[in-house]
Amino acid sequence: MLTFLLQSTQNAIHYFGPFPGLSKLFLRFLLDKWGSGEEAVRIVAFLNIREMALRLPYPFINGCLKGLYLTYVRNAKFANSQTAGLLMFMENCVIELYGLDFGASYQHAFVYIRQLAVHLRIAYSKHKSKEAHASVYNWQTIHSIRVWARVLAAYPRQEKLWLLAFPLIQLVHGVISLVPTARHFPLRLHCVSYLLLLAEKSATNTELPIMLNSVSTLLEILEYPAFFKKPPPYSGKPPSFAYTLRVSDKMLNSRVFQKMVMLEAHHLLAQYFCIYSRSIAFPELVLPATVAMKRFLKKSRVPLFSNKIRSLLDVMNRSSQYVAAKRNMVSFGPADHKKVANFLKADSGAKGVKTLTPLEKYFADLREAKHHIDKMALKSAQQTHEGAESDAEESESGMSVEDSGDEEAEEVPLQESSDEESSEEDEEFEDKGDAIKAFSFDNFD
Repeated sequence: MLTFLLQSTQNAIHYFGPFPGLSKLFLRFLLDKWGSGEEAVRIVAFLNIREMALRLPYPFINGCLKGLYLTYVRNAKFANSQTAGLLMFMENCVIELYGLDFGASYQHAFVYIRQLAVHLRIAYSKHKSKEAHASVYNWQTIHSIRVWARVLAAYPRQEKLWLLAFPLIQLVHGVISLVPTARHFPLRLHCVSYLLLLAEKSATNTELPIMLNSVSTLLEILEYPAFFKKPPPYSGKPPSFAYTLRVSDKMLNSRVFQKMVMLEAHHLLAQYFCIYSRSIAFPELVLPATVAMKRFLKKSRVPLFSNKIRSLLDVMNRSSQYVAAKRNMVSFGPADHKKVANFLKADSGAKGVKTLTPLEKYFADLREAKHHIDKMALKSAQQTHEGAESDAEESESGMSVEDSGDEEAEEVPLQESSDEESSEEDEEFEDKGDAIKAFSFDNFD
């Protein structure tokens, strides 16, 4: 019934124009249903919000943009297989609405990105306070960063919005460096993936591609000493990388965790070099990474890790030779910036089909395989969740027909799970005084 009523109101949205008070009241109602209603109600509620943003006079769209983002943040406190679909739907709605008016969207995006930077600066100023770190290292902050990265990536040709790309990149690098410990490898890898999303869009849709130094974070992970030692036995359930920000000390040195981190780092390294595989400076760009990866291969005793890095290193070398051969045939110099920027962009084969670099072919296969694995893992998690619900229903129905007698069943308290004590590694934090200045954002006021 509610879905039918909301569908009927879409054609009458323009009649709310003369009644700003009623419009705000209806918007609050729609935001509530968009954030907590059933799936069909959520969709129709968003369509009404979008219609109000388009039809009602300015500045009503500001309330729509603000309300939609804040409602998303309130629902983004957790990440698991049950909330993943909902959060993705809400992010898509935010992206859609922020594409209606780029001037208004810039103002709101600036305010909320700056707000995240202020929280980060406070955390740096209290660099020994675990409470300050917890205010940044949580799913709400990570999801907020992800949605802004996706908003910018969705509209790469909008100069107004892309003015915020560099402050956002600065913010993400600050989050990565806040607590540089191995327990937070999953969080750092999540952040790198958001940076690569921006870099990938800027490389193909902007005149000035973003050159990131995120590879240093990935190479640092390869230097983790536990990768070269025999891991202690671990019988716990392996975590899902997509829903993990940090791990306990017990899991930290387990082979399960190391495999999860290594596979994700390998995927992001391949994506990073794939993005820049058409750069005229690619042979020089891969040189430091090549040295670090060869050093890793000398020390690694795990065949799975060695094979992954060796295969990527081989493809990097072939791509480097490919770019060097093409570069030797050009007639322009480094001073011709336009031709340098367009190097290999129009490279095509005999039939006019765009020629892929070795890294582009390698990463395409890698991305397809990862997508298939993630899809199967999500399906398995959903089946497990449905099975648990059916078991709970069966147990409840069995208890209802069971004669309990006069004796009351003893109540067993649930044991709350708590994080193990942090290792000494988490107690030692470097002074970040210089990094705090980088997040002042005073120049953007």
